[in-house]
Amino acid sequence: MENSEDGKRYIIWFLWKQNISGSEILYEMEKVYGSKCPGKSMVYKWIDRFNDGHSTVDDNPRPGRPKTCSNQENIKIISNILDKDRRVTLRQLEEELGMSKSILDKILTEQLGMSRVLSRWVPKLLSESQRIERVRVCRQLLRISKKEPRFFDRLVTGDETWLHFYEPKTSLQTSQWKRRHEATPIRPRAVASAGKRMATVFGTQRE
Repeated sequence: MENSEDGKRYIIWFLWKQNISGSEILYEMEKVYGSKCPGKSMVYKWIDRFNDGHSTVDDNPRPGRPKTCSNQENIKIISNILDKDRRVTLRQLEEELGMSKSILDKILTEQLGMSRVLSRWVPKLLSESQRIERVRVCRQLLRISKKEPRFFDRLVTGDETWLHFYEPKTSLQTSQWKRRHEATPIRPRAVASAGKRMATVFGTQRE
């Protein structure tokens, strides 16, 4: 029951009745369902329906909606969904729109020019001033090394990181759709949490 679409809607309704926010509902469901969790657009769609007085988890019939062709109406519908949630999957679109995966794939790749990509991992999301400062320091170190050939042999470098007690989302879970002209999305390392340990590492160029 809980793995059916109706079951997931009941869970959304149950959490909504407890005045839990949409983001928290999505977070709780992702912990349980993982890659099979309803998309953000789907969760918020049902929250909006419940707020509007919708008293059941039965989906409204959609008479007249063309489900088997890549016409402009379907293209616009899918484009609007992606504008709200780039991580929505083909399976979620198939369930929400009642269209086949082959038609959805054609609309996404040929009509909208989208492709599914993995977010590029970066240690931190730096501000412009932080990036400028790091470039300045690196250039300064290069100038010093040219004057003193063994300069880097005397350097000891170190870093620290938090090791968290939970498993972050997999690369597949963080993948999302992007258009051809858009840059690959990036994601920072996991944020700090209560369950964690600090690891500190030092190193030198000398053997």
